[in-house]
Amino acid sequence: MRVLLEKAGNFDKNHQITVENDFIFIPIVGNLTKEEIHQIKNLNAEFEVVHKALNKIERKPQTYSEYIRKYYDIEEKNLELFPKSFDIIGKIAIIEIPEVIEELETIIGKAIYKTYKNIRTVYSRVGQVSGKFRTRELKIIGGTDNPITIHRENNCLFKLNVKKVYYSPRLGSERWRVVESVRNGERIIDMFAGIGPYSIQIAKNKETQIIAFDINPTAIKYFKANLKLNKISSIRPILGDSSSYIDEYEFFADRIIMNLPGSASKYLKSACHFISKDGGIIHYYQFVRHEKEIRNVIDNISTKIQSYDRNLKEVIFKKKIKEISSSKSQLALDLVLS
Repeated sequence: MRVLLEKAGNFDKNHQITVENDFIFIPIVGNLTKEEIHQIKNLNAEFEVVHKALNKIERKPQTYSEYIRKYYDIEEKNLELFPKSFDIIGKIAIIEIPEVIEELETIIGKAIYKTYKNIRTVYSRVGQVSGKFRTRELKIIGGTDNPITIHRENNCLFKLNVKKVYYSPRLGSERWRVVESVRNGERIIDMFAGIGPYSIQIAKNKETQIIAFDINPTAIKYFKANLKLNKISSIRPILGDSSSYIDEYEFFADRIIMNLPGSASKYLKSACHFISKDGGIIHYYQFVRHEKEIRNVIDNISTKIQSYDRNLKEVIFKKKIKEISSSKSQLALDLVLS
């Protein structure tokens, strides 16, 4: 009978089925149609529709905002300001809380910690990504203050300290797009590699040679740890500014990754030295404020590349891949150079 009621949409999932003496009380919503009554009678079950108070089923909140609504008395106007999403890196949640509801941050932190059982640490973002290592201040608002975790992305593992290195889980699909575009046998330079999310995923899935640079000692430390975690041996991680190695790796690369959207343009000269004499592809990232700016970005890149005695043959991919704020996005361009 329950299956029949569920199919008809009449079974009430919010109340408990109750047994009293020789009777079973099944909660329903709405009115049964003549057809449904006929089908129940065909089950050889005697039944009667009655009004009876049944115990409600206590359901666990599925989101942190549901948790807050259930356990706290918060004004609706404030609830509407709660962030709809947050980043999860391993067992760490990182959320950006609007200034107008900052006084509720510990409630938000506890709610996330209590709702999502795989989360052991909750941080709120304080300020923007800044400094030469592209890190940002984080404030503990829930769970234990432990910034070290292991994150899984596209079947690869990445150990990191979220306070000391840059990593964005929101770029996972973009990194996989780049992986899929790589061909076996390529030689690749990752100019701003961080803990290795691009390089390691490429090496895990394609037969390549990769040189990866970063100026952050902590990032390179975790990069090396992640090589071991993922059993990768085809990457050479180097602590240092990639532009200091143009003589050693001149014309080395079939493909270059330039994930430094705040200042990648300053390194285009180095990229032009790294790219093979026969040309190659640069995965280039830059911040833009509006759609009309993209054409100017491409024109400026083309002009710079020409000044370095190379040519921009074609832009084969162009997309805004990440919203930074209401007026700022991260743009991805795949540049074909000759």
